[in-house]
Amino acid sequence: MNWFFASGDAPFFFSEQLQTLSIFPDAWHGQEGFGYSALPMLWIDYPFKLITFLLFQLGFSWFWIDKFWWMLVFFLCIVGAYRLTKSWIGSFVYSINTYILLLFDGGQLGVALAYGFFPFVVLSIMKYVSLDSSLRSAILLALHLGTLMILDLRFAYIAFVFFALFFLYSVKEKRIRSSLTIFVIPFIVIGLNSFWILPNILAKESLQSSTLYESKKSDLSFFSVADVPQALSLLHPNYPDNMFGRVYFFKPEFLLIPILAYSAFFFSRSWYATFFGLLGFLGAFLSKGTREPFGTFYEVLFNYFPGFFLFRDPTKWYVLIALSYAVLIPYFFRRISKNKIGIGFFLLFWLFSLRYVFLGQVNGNISPPSLTEDAVRFKNLLIHDENFGRVLWLPRRDVFGFHSERHPSVSASVMFSESSVLGILRAFDDPETIPLLRSYGVAYIVIPEDIEQNIFLEDYVFHPELRSQLTEKLDAVLALERKKEFSALAVYTLEHVRDRFRIQGERAHAEMIREDTWHVRIGRREHEGVLHVDMSYDPSWRFIVGEQQLSPFRSDMNFMYFILPQGDEDFGVLMYLPSRWVLVGFVMSLFTMFFSIVLLKVKIRL
Repeated sequence: MNWFFASGDAPFFFSEQLQTLSIFPDAWHGQEGFGYSALPMLWIDYPFKLITFLLFQLGFSWFWIDKFWWMLVFFLCIVGAYRLTKSWIGSFVYSINTYILLLFDGGQLGVALAYGFFPFVVLSIMKYVSLDSSLRSAILLALHLGTLMILDLRFAYIAFVFFALFFLYSVKEKRIRSSLTIFVIPFIVIGLNSFWILPNILAKESLQSSTLYESKKSDLSFFSVADVPQALSLLHPNYPDNMFGRVYFFKPEFLLIPILAYSAFFFSRSWYATFFGLLGFLGAFLSKGTREPFGTFYEVLFNYFPGFFLFRDPTKWYVLIALSYAVLIPYFFRRISKNKIGIGFFLLFWLFSLRYVFLGQVNGNISPPSLTEDAVRFKNLLIHDENFGRVLWLPRRDVFGFHSERHPSVSASVMFSESSVLGILRAFDDPETIPLLRSYGVAYIVIPEDIEQNIFLEDYVFHPELRSQLTEKLDAVLALERKKEFSALAVYTLEHVRDRFRIQGERAHAEMIREDTWHVRIGRREHEGVLHVDMSYDPSWRFIVGEQQLSPFRSDMNFMYFILPQGDEDFGVLMYLPSRWVLVGFVMSLFTMFFSIVLLKVKIRL
């Protein structure tokens, strides 16, 4: 068996890549592009890699680890929703809808894990606010919130919004239990996340140079793809093709979902159902983003409300709609149905609304891709090539494209600031392109097979001739040699490329200790020298020679170089300074977890 849930944003690892993982977090990623700070995404990246590393050490291959992660997603969805709603209908609604199915289909593992864990957090919030405000309950809530923050910051933000709304609503309904234990919660939440919070606070220079969380006002309208009927009907706007930017006409059968949910109020208006009904309206209103009505309100929140800049993609608020309907729809059936006929018709309707899944018209992870022979062959080629050389993928890396610290992958958008086939063809018409690629250390150029037919698109339609145009262009470039052993992949090699570490233009021997730490041989120097490091400039890098810590300078190509002093030191250490704070935060997180577990055993009433 060689099929994997590797579509979209889903990760894929060869065994050689799993062997490079560590139990300690890395502060720098050097396997993609020209390297970048790992700090902005450390909250999800490290826990995922840590658990993957532990499973690999226990003897599991990526085939089984891959399945484990997605089984965990749906296990959390089913169990969490059932515990919250006390109903298999509610569990069914929350676990099988267009939002979670497209998260799975598009490989958004971190978001899907947060979605699955969300009901557990909601249950802890409700229990703490209105039933049990003991120290034990506060610690459990803090651990739930802290875990959710690790899975996805945006869902943790939504959980805090839920906390505030439920607290205020409980005050109104006089169903609140106040306690001083509420002050314990933020300390545990922050402590549990210290491994990424601490370095992100202390490494301000690195964060300022990162564009990961850079959001523009113009992006809002582009990402606001859902309208009010779609949001209220729990219909993801990209269903069924799951192709971002392609929104389909509204499917009227989905209107039955909000009708069923809000029909519960014809029979009873308990404070519990009323709260979740209002929550569904709020989720639908926010999920539409800047679309009318009152689209400017979302812009105001995005620009001025603390933390709201995280929601450039408003569809993350769909979780509130799914949660609301998972509560309301079972509530409705409990009051009208004394037999199983109504429930049976509802389940048939729900499956009918998702018919495109069963008809094979949803083509991502629901129809998982299979590992190709050429992908394995190319991986082996790079494994046996011990020289540094970047791999340029045109226009971007395929799902099974191998990359490593020695052979980082680079996309056309990074190299040329252009991702269209026409733009790439123009770039190779320029005689300066090949010398430029050599100076960037590009030793391989690969045109992917595009096994999922989602790379070579025009107006959202696959056009194989676009790939043919690229291969014809590169076949005609004399400096490139095409590797004949590949039948599906088009692999080209480029010689005389520049090495990543150089002193006075000559290759410098460097040994990687971790992705954020290198030992570099610089030799004894009678005069000042220059160490060139062809990785993305980041002011937090330091080159330590003896007692001196040298700061980097930015080159014309946005790489780094260091001015080496005269001296007898033969070796120096290239270190990314935030890695120290990552380790300190890592210890603080472990201590917080241990301290919280101990407190759970202590019987103290506050």
